[in-house]
Amino acid sequence: MHFTRRLERDNRRGSYIATVVAIVAGCTFATTTNAVAGPAVPTAQNSVLGVSVDPSGWIHYSNVLANSLDLQAAVNTTESGKKGTNGACVFSSASTADTKSAGYSEETAYNPKTCQMIVRSGGLTAAGAAKLEALTPKTSGAAQVSRQVGAPAVRSTKVAVPSTKPATTAALGTYSAFEKASYVDPAIVTITSVTTNLFWQATGGRVVNPSGNAVPYAFSWDGWSSSGVSFKWSGSPTTQLQSFDTFHNTDFEKVVVGLLGVAGYAACGWNGSAANFYLAPWVNGIASGYYNWGHSNSVSGGCSDLVHFRENHGGGSSS
Repeated sequence: MHFTRRLERDNRRGSYIATVVAIVAGCTFATTTNAVAGPAVPTAQNSVLGVSVDPSGWIHYSNVLANSLDLQAAVNTTESGKKGTNGACVFSSASTADTKSAGYSEETAYNPKTCQMIVRSGGLTAAGAAKLEALTPKTSGAAQVSRQVGAPAVRSTKVAVPSTKPATTAALGTYSAFEKASYVDPAIVTITSVTTNLFWQATGGRVVNPSGNAVPYAFSWDGWSSSGVSFKWSGSPTTQLQSFDTFHNTDFEKVVVGLLGVAGYAACGWNGSAANFYLAPWVNGIASGYYNWGHSNSVSGGCSDLVHFRENHGGGSSS
């Protein structure tokens, strides 16, 4: 279910283009999986860089970090999405965690026909979190956008919050938590991401002084545009902050078509539209020190099935 790619800084641009060429070469004889999603991916016997499709239409991503992060109590689950107004599959997920723990989830397969994806998830150890951090791009320059916001004076439109552990006892303390949603290419390079950071205090079973920020990221390549981050607050006595951003990119398909002409266009499912990435991670603080985390996400446009989704969450803050 996803799209484009980029390597960490312009000095890796050559490697990036080589990656594109390799993918397209393997995609030349691909079959289109879905008219809405658009992109074609390699068949199992012509898989390239860990992206393949089986006869039932499932696209499999074998190059995933979930296989090397030593996830605790790891499980594979199938999640069902819903078709959005533009025909793209929109996925949403939510859970509850302690601010002392961290977790990770990553898409390993996607079926654009049934709007389903298989996700591998589990707890992150300190070593796993350190490895993930080392592989995560550091926002810098124009890509580093962080906006500090306070709790709204008026409660905003209510956002559904999953069942949580009750926060009925007085829990005096200061807490913080984050949820980061990302799209990743077959080379495990982060294409774009949005992080929601929430900070709150608790006293007498109530959340007080909530604040937060959002950190959007897009790979340092030409062709990016963004809707800009927007926020939604909801909940009382718990407080939820959700950040929204939609990224658009036109470069990847231009590179593919520019290098390989008609064959490149075919590899992207004859879909000339720009790739659109929608990310909306959220965090809901609870007076007990627990928090809810979740996200909504979708991607559409040419070549978008070549990339996959991942998220990570934990106590503290992240970029």
